[in-house]
This record gives sequence, C-alpha cells and structure tokens, in this order.
Amino acid sequence: MFCAEQIVIPPNLAEVLKAYTKEVVRRQPKDIIEFSAAYFAHLAESSKNSGDFLPPTRDQLRLAYAAITPGAMVQAQQLIKLCTDVGIQQATLDKATLDKVFQLGKFGTDCKLSPDEVFVLMLTMTTDSFLAVVAGLFEIFGENNTMDSATLLGLLAMLGQWDPSITPQLRADLAESFGTTVFISHKALQSNSVLQDRLAA
Repeated sequence: MFCAEQIVIPPNLAEVLKAYTKEVVRRQPKDIIEFSAAYFAHLAESSKNSGDFLPPTRDQLRLAYAAITPGAMVQAQQLIKLCTDVGIQQATLDKATLDKVFQLGKFGTDCKLSPDEVFVLMLTMTTDSFLAVVAGLFEIFGENNTMDSATLLGLLAMLGQWDPSITPQLRADLAESFGTTVFISHKALQSNSVLQDRLAA
C-alpha cells in the first residue's frame, strides 16, 4: 500500500466493528482473542447461512403456537405441519426455515420435543435486537403482554442456550428481583434494573 487511493474500505466495516465493540464492552471477556475468534466464527457462520432461510413472522409464530397445548411435548412432524400450515417454510424455493431451525437447535425430526424451545429459536431468527426478542416472548407466550414469572425465566433459560449473555446468574438475579410477584408485564420487565444494560444492547 503506497498511497491513500489504494485503500478500499468495505461498506459494512463500520457496522461490523460497532457490533463487535458493543459485544466486547457488554461481555467483558477475560481472553479477548479467544472471544474475538468465537465471535467472528459465529458471525461468519450466520452470514454464510443467512440466505438459506426465510425468517418466520411473529404473526406466523403466534398462529402456530396458539394451536399447541402449553407445556405439552409435541411430535416433531406434528410441529412441522403446524408451522407449514401457517406459512413457515420447510424446504421450498431454497428457503428451508424449518430445516435451519431443526439444524441449529439440534432437534430430532422423529421424536417428541418441547415446542417452546423451537419457537424461542424461531423468534431469534426474526430480529437481531434483544429488546425485540423479549417483546416477542411476551407476544407469543404471554397474554395481554403479561406472563407468569416462572414461564418467563424458563424462556430466558432457553434463550440462554443461544445467547451466552443470558447467564444462570442473570436469571437468578432476575428471579430475585421479581420477589413474590407471580405475573410480570412486558412494561415491568423493561424497567427492571437487572435487565437494563442487556435491554439497551
């Protein structure tokens, strides 16, 4: 490189570095090199596969989830049919949404499984914003933007399988902050001091 005219800056470099910097600041990794390697490997894998599926809409998720008995285990093929009936793609037009969900979640297709885990994973495919995912949890699993605290903590534990910032300690602190409150509203959760930093991400 001999002169400024030879420097070509990729158009999305600032966006990538900003997101990376936010994650480093938020997570405060002890080994930044190891964290960076894992972060960029995950980003590369996500980017490589992003064209392989069409994310479901929240309306599709809500409609499919409404047809399921809460807390019941469901045959994988029955869940796939419920999802395809509301328009969530399985393997048409090179958009294999359900195939991607089952691959990422390591769910078997010939067994009973927890539909909640599948729907939480599909919800994360609809947005990159943690705030939007939390809103979606209330929209899909709650009633009138409210849900019982045990259900919310269980859903956050599922979310923690794919988001390492949702740690067991964070969930314990959140449970402690709920105290004896049985039902939590989305609005109350947004103002909860335990989640303030995480919701701002």
